[in-house]
Amino acid sequence: MISTDLSNVWRSVSLPELLQEEQTIFDAHLLLGGGRRREDGWLSFLEEQDTARPRWLEEIIFSAQGVKEQSEYLLVVGGGLTQLGLKALTSLSLGTEDGCRLLFCGEDVSPQPIAHLERTLRDKKFSILVMSATGEDPFTLITLRTLRRLMEDWAVSDVRERIYISAPEVSSLGQIALAEGFLLLPYLSTSDASESVLNPAGLFALSAAGYNVKELCRGAATAMEEYALRSFENPLWLYVGSRLALRDRGFFEECLCLTDYRAQMLGTWWKALNQKAMGRGEKPISLETALLPRELSRCGDGLFATHRFYTMIRLPMDGVSIPVEMDWKDLDGYNSLSGKDFAHVEKEALAAIDLNLAQKQIPVISLEWEGRGTVGEMGALAVFLELSAVLTAVCSGASPFLHTESDAIYHRLDTVLERNFSNLSN
Repeated sequence: MISTDLSNVWRSVSLPELLQEEQTIFDAHLLLGGGRRREDGWLSFLEEQDTARPRWLEEIIFSAQGVKEQSEYLLVVGGGLTQLGLKALTSLSLGTEDGCRLLFCGEDVSPQPIAHLERTLRDKKFSILVMSATGEDPFTLITLRTLRRLMEDWAVSDVRERIYISAPEVSSLGQIALAEGFLLLPYLSTSDASESVLNPAGLFALSAAGYNVKELCRGAATAMEEYALRSFENPLWLYVGSRLALRDRGFFEECLCLTDYRAQMLGTWWKALNQKAMGRGEKPISLETALLPRELSRCGDGLFATHRFYTMIRLPMDGVSIPVEMDWKDLDGYNSLSGKDFAHVEKEALAAIDLNLAQKQIPVISLEWEGRGTVGEMGALAVFLELSAVLTAVCSGASPFLHTESDAIYHRLDTVLERNFSNLSN
């Protein structure tokens, strides 16, 4: 679970100001379903049947087992926020030995990515997962067309059994799956499911990579219930409330500080989640990320900008710890660190950054991912990040993920590309 520490916020926001946000957050959470068992509640698909076994989950696991048995790699195409979430979660924790490796193609089949795919996948056994919330975005459709041609050129056998589609059945991508005999995965049409890493497509990829997705769903569903508590002991509400209160006090830029290189993709996902959720809401928060203390020199004096507040997220440390060696010459003067490891250096550097920010009265929200980074805790982390973005957006007057600008752009692109729609309804 995530814990939220506001020790370095109280110089900028008073307790009464924070409490003023409580009703707004409650109303927003109620609008999203508030953790109750409502069919239209936010991420309510996690609660179907029971918290660990949604109706479609067994089908996902069965299909993913087929991928593991026949493939070394699963190439993930498209997906938007779902793909970013997959990259973030898999960068924090590896799958199991019986899982296949995930490769992410996005929607890019320009020469350089194609050359990389050829070096990696040629003469290898692989499957393809194509994800699209609408099933109509041209880049995903064109990428699938190109990859099918490559599979033919590489003489890949059983192509039909190696392509999996996640898209609405009535969409172009869904109709392609039905016409060509590709497996069409269960699809949830609600806006929360189409953008979540915990949707059927995301869970299919994680299961293929060897993750226990039942445990992942169980951890996510438990977190949904705990984060529905109407209390400022709720770490989710504390985080959202402090963001809103700081924004109202003139701190309109938030910088997410990551303390582990593994979390860089987590920062990319966090930024994309919040940007897309907030959309054109009132008083949106500008978003940046930084890997501290490694990127301290890049931040420069901007680290102490008076309009900025910081969110520090700390992850559980794992792996092999290598102590600093004694050097009899001591040319760099760091023999004082002999026997200590790099984690100690990072901890002291972050303490120094915290102290400097506090002295300059710059607010810092501290988030700590408690535990050992289990699969269930990964599910809880995903819920925290997705739900905090959506709650902040709703409290700011935005309608999360319900934007049509990209659809209009794609429609214009289809016109320019002279797309033939005559076969789409057949």
